[in-house]
Amino acid sequence: MEQNPQLPQRLPDLSDKMRLFLAGVRDSEIPNLELLANLDKEERDKLDFLIKRFTKSDLEVITDSLENLRTMKRFGRFGMWFFGFIVAGAGAAAAVKVFFTSGVPKG
Repeated sequence: MEQNPQLPQRLPDLSDKMRLFLAGVRDSEIPNLELLANLDKEERDKLDFLIKRFTKSDLEVITDSLENLRTMKRFGRFGMWFFGFIVAGAGAAAAVKVFFTSGVPKG
């Protein structure tokens, strides 16, 4: 990347601030800007709602939940059965512990 990038000359209708912004955009960020620029009105409204109504922590929780779903999907049906057996085993162990340890006075 050049030290002093040249301002775009083919965008004369943009303000000077916008032209400086576009001149400073990294090459790796261009696909994200293209994606944002190609949103239709409905998608822009949804993005605007998401940005204005959700906090950073809300978005982190949503991202973590989606990542958990992706992980479960990667494991497939076998993974679901495996995790189900682990949960069932832990529940059974807790039930047995409660059954054998409740109501017995110590001392």
